[in-house]
Amino acid sequence: MPHSKSAHVHTRKRLYINPDIQGGLITRTLVHWLLYMTAALITVAIWIAYRNHDASILTMAQEVLSNYAPNLIAGVVLLPLFLYDQLRFSNRMVGLIYRLRQEIRKLTGGEGVQRLRFRDQDHWPELAEEFNRLAEMAVNNRR
Repeated sequence: MPHSKSAHVHTRKRLYINPDIQGGLITRTLVHWLLYMTAALITVAIWIAYRNHDASILTMAQEVLSNYAPNLIAGVVLLPLFLYDQLRFSNRMVGLIYRLRQEIRKLTGGEGVQRLRFRDQDHWPELAEEFNRLAEMAVNNRR
């Protein structure tokens, strides 16, 4: 069957593996963040306009910015953390699929494959065992 009988666990060095999936998640997170920040700003503006309906637009704009500034600062500070967390979380799915595809290519190319074992925090650990059984069957059928 596979080259080594011991379970080999890869430590992924790259966090950003799949631009289609991970890039899409990052883009969606950015869009959601921008929509939230815009909605919050508009809500604050409406609230201030409701409370001070006789104030000038300039006065209301200044009050909106002064009331909204802490939320804006918090949002800007938190955004990189949200994006990093999104990359880490998606890496637990995308990374294992990347490894699985590499081993499938080796197997279909007639090369020996390593026994797969995903990292403890990866999703779908049973996928590795299912691949290992399939690889063993494929190697046995070649003999």
